[in-house]
Amino acid sequence: MSNKRTMYEIKSDILDFINDIEEQSELNGGVITPDIAEGLSALHIERDDKIEGVALYTKMLNGESDLIKKEIDRLSAIKKANDNKVKGYKEWLKLSLGCKKFKTTKTSISFRKNKSVNITDIEKLDSKYYKVKTEKVPDKKFIKWSIEQEDNSGDKFTCGGAELIETTSITVK
Repeated sequence: MSNKRTMYEIKSDILDFINDIEEQSELNGGVITPDIAEGLSALHIERDDKIEGVALYTKMLNGESDLIKKEIDRLSAIKKANDNKVKGYKEWLKLSLGCKKFKTTKTSISFRKNKSVNITDIEKLDSKYYKVKTEKVPDKKFIKWSIEQEDNSGDKFTCGGAELIETTSITVK
């Protein structure tokens, strides 16, 4: 059972329930299953207190996710810098050693020949040297636009295999 601290004052009954189900929801990728939602609805707490508690916990998770993203970005930048340094140092070693082996008790450097293709002028390549990648994906913007159009008689167009659905988004601040 996780016991997360929150910067908000969330009623202990709600926080206890959330802490109890935290492990279960993490096992299924963080998805709040119908069982979890039913359990939350069944808590004997005033509706407004329950809603406020869940909203505050949601705000806390959003903040946590933002911090995680920033840390991922920071670590990605460090990784990229390290990769660039490794590339530069390897190039320096290659030039310094003239592609000759080097060995001490602490390190060993060797070289091998590789062959790779360098495209010098893509326009001059014969078509037989191309791979054709085709990805068939629905154009949802065009489908939406098409469905929203009316024909001359005022009837809505239909698009077999697609429909317009209306959803409601929520913002918790």
